[in-house]
Amino acid sequence: MHVRYVGHSCLSIEMAGQRILTNPWWDGPAYDGLWCPHHPRVEENDPEMVSLVFITDEGEDHLHVPTLRSLSRQATILVPRMRDLTLRDFLISIGFQNVIEMAHQRTYEATPGVLATLYRHGEGNLLTLQGDGRTVLHANSAVQTGRLPALLRTSRIIQSRHASIDVMFASRHNHSWVPDCVSFQDDTQADARQWDKKAELRFLELVA
Repeated sequence: MHVRYVGHSCLSIEMAGQRILTNPWWDGPAYDGLWCPHHPRVEENDPEMVSLVFITDEGEDHLHVPTLRSLSRQATILVPRMRDLTLRDFLISIGFQNVIEMAHQRTYEATPGVLATLYRHGEGNLLTLQGDGRTVLHANSAVQTGRLPALLRTSRIIQSRHASIDVMFASRHNHSWVPDCVSFQDDTQADARQWDKKAELRFLELVA
C-alpha cells in the first residue's frame, strides 16, 4: 500500500493493485476563483489510471468538475447516499456510469480487493478503505462537525469494526469564503491560530 498527499482533501492511494483518489481537485480554482489548490502534485497522479474515486460531498473543492473530467470514465465513483439523487445523477451526466451511493456503516467491495465503508458524522462523511491487509481512514474535515459526545460515538463505531487504522487523514480547515492561507503583519497571526482542538485530538487518540 502506498498513500500520497496530493493537496487539500485529495489523497492518492495505491491498494490491492488499484489507484484510488479522494476528493480530486487540481485543475483550476473553485468557487468562482476564490479558492485555489495549493501546489498540488498533479504530475504524479496519472489520472487516466485511477480506478476508484471517493467524493465526500457536493462542495466544489471536493466535487471539482474540471478535475473530474480529466479522469477515466471507467472509474468507480463512491458518494454518500443522500435524500435526493442530484449528486449521483450529475456524475452520470458527465460520463461516470458506475456510481455507488454508500449507506451509513455499510461495507462495499468497491473494486476487486478493496472494501469501502462509509460513516456519517454530523454534516461530514468518513471513509475506510481496506486492502492488502491494511486500513486507511479518510476523515477529511468531518471531525470538526458535531460535539465531543458525537465524536466519541463515531470513534467507538469505527473501533468496533476495524481492529486497527494504519493511515488516517484528517484535515483541519473551516469551510468559509475566507482563504485558509493568510499573511499577517503583526501579532494578529498568533490570535488567528487559536482554536479548540480538544474534540479533534480526542477523536484521533481513540481511533488511532
